[in-house]
Amino acid sequence: MQSELRARLFELESGLPPINVMFLYKIIDLTGEVADYAERVGRRLELLLAH
Repeated sequence: MQSELRARLFELESGLPPINVMFLYKIIDLTGEVADYAERVGRRLELLLAH
C-alpha cells in the first residue's frame, strides 16, 4: 500500500509545492512505520493469548 501511495504522489508532484511533497512523503513513511509496529504488537498479542 505504501508503494502505491508513493507512486500516486509521484504522479501529482508537479502540481504541488515542493515542501508539501516532502512532508507528504514523510507522512507516508511514518504511517508505514506505525503500521509495522502495530503488526508486531498484534503478533505478540496472539502469542500471549495462545498460552
